[in-house]
Amino acid sequence: HQEMHNELFQEQEQHKLNGKWLITQVYDIPIDSMQFDGKQPLMIIDVSKEILSGNDGCNLFHGKVSFKNDYIVFGPTAGTLMACNHMEISGKILNSFNEKELTFTLKELLIFSDGDQQVMALKRQE
Repeated sequence: HQEMHNELFQEQEQHKLNGKWLITQVYDIPIDSMQFDGKQPLMIIDVSKEILSGNDGCNLFHGKVSFKNDYIVFGPTAGTLMACNHMEISGKILNSFNEKELTFTLKELLIFSDGDQQVMALKRQE
């Protein structure tokens, strides 16, 4: 009985991740739209379709996302290949989640972590 309750709770938590998220930090780097000519890096999560999309400040990306216990599992991510300013930050954004299993906590911000290391902070887009 407890296990079913946990699964239900996990599912509710997962569905809270639905929607558009502004990427505000990757590793210890604050992310600001000024770095990307006014374009704020963004992640869009569709839990029921298990689809992920968004932009890393330069290129658009899309891929698969699913859940396993307390982990969010990011599949391989494909994207456009334009060259822009601040490519190293865009690359870090993509590498922080591409093909990784991360834990997540959602309070005011959505935080993805890899073990003890916070890899990304996101804020719900109003």
